Amino acid sequence: MKKNNFVMMLVALAVMLVLPACGNDEPDWRDRDVTVEYEMLNHVCDNGAADASVAKVKNKLVFHRADLTADVLMQLNGENFEVKGLKLKLDDETGRYTCSAASTSNSRIANLAMNVDFNEQSMDIYYTVDGKRRVMSTMPQVFFLGNSSTLTYDDGKTSNDKASIYTFDINPASMTATMKVSPLTNEQVFLVFETIIARSIPVKATPDGYELEAERPEVVSVLRRIDSSAGTLTTTDARDSNGHQLYPMSGMKAKLSLVSGVHETTFTMGSVEEKTQPFTVQAKGTFYKEKNIK
Repeated sequence: MKKNNFVMMLVALAVMLVLPACGNDEPDWRDRDVTVEYEMLNHVCDNGAADASVAKVKNKLVFHRADLTADVLMQLNGENFEVKGLKLKLDDETGRYTCSAASTSNSRIANLAMNVDFNEQSMDIYYTVDGKRRVMSTMPQVFFLGNSSTLTYDDGKTSNDKASIYTFDINPASMTATMKVSPLTNEQVFLVFETIIARSIPVKATPDGYELEAERPEVVSVLRRIDSSAGTLTTTDARDSNGHQLYPMSGMKAKLSLVSGVHETTFTMGSVEEKTQPFTVQAKGTFYKEKNIK
């Protein structure tokens, strides 16, 4: 028994000596730098220009946890612009980091505003170059929350859905976009669209952001059907037995403002089902991150 107690004392002493040594050799993980790269879209507009250009780029961010600063390497028209020592502020409510700087360590870069969300793996950064060129660099998928969608039916009645999320995925190579709405409820017949996806919508870059328009975009709808008698919920593709869409889309138009962070979108969903009237959707929502760029 005495021998066992002596061995246990030696083990405990060894552990006490090792632990402090480990702590001294390894820095606190909370002080380690974080380096991330994002594939982004540069929306570029010269002062006074009537149009804008769009290009895919890779921007790099090094986040220094110890002092809440960041270094950013930004691409623009084949050039790299590095800005160091940006002071970040943590938004406790959203978990995002923000930054606003009228001037930066790079004399060519000014009026910089940035939002970083490590949880969503996303970043957006706005800045001016040489005082004459404005760059709004965002993720390829632009999300809008806080949406209000008004549905107007053929008989003049209306309903409102405030639960939808609108996503616009911009392809700069083809200057087309994919719009995704999820979910959207037709209260007239309590028909819930799990998703509405419209593809290959032509995009025009404007000084304010993007404009989308397509008379009859390619659309895919997924329905959430509720059988109250059976108490079941099923998700099905909205096609008939011949593979035709039950709810074709027409008259799709959208304005996405990267400056004000607001979108305005309208489209009509037709119907080949006798029980369901065609309806027109008018939606408005806000960018999923608040901007502090003017």
